[in-house]
Amino acid sequence: LGPITIGGGKTLVSLLASVVAESARPLLLVPGKLVDKTMREWRALSLHWDIPEFLAIKSYEWLGRVQAADFLEKFMPDLIVADAVPKLKSKKSAATRRVRRHMAAHPEVKFVALSGTIVNRSLHEYAHISRWCLTDENYPLPTNYNDLEMWAGALDEVKDNGNPCRPG
Repeated sequence: LGPITIGGGKTLVSLLASVVAESARPLLLVPGKLVDKTMREWRALSLHWDIPEFLAIKSYEWLGRVQAADFLEKFMPDLIVADAVPKLKSKKSAATRRVRRHMAAHPEVKFVALSGTIVNRSLHEYAHISRWCLTDENYPLPTNYNDLEMWAGALDEVKDNGNPCRPG
């Protein structure tokens, strides 16, 4: 399978992921401006597809708010589908920190990342997301920060003030 382009069906994939993963408590994260659109598409697609009747749809912005601090522990999703997953690339954002803590505390939770463009400039933008999606034995990147930093130095976009690492 190749990448899904804009308008290519990521919403349908995100809604059907819980069926494929046999999830009992799926959570779909979307940008705030897409919550209503996703709800409308969910209703429309449910007429033709076997989409679960229960699916929690929350925005990244909502998840980052104080009132959502304990949502993941209370809801206990067994599957998190992140549409527009670059919203979780900043390790400093509250939403990312909450998902990171939940995934660390509950390694049995499945994670599906969807995006038209998962990375812009750095390996650091998606290394943590890749780790949530894959089991440790299938994770292709270094787990040690210093090693990951060396990989990023070799693979990332060259910054204005520096040179990439030399091969080898």
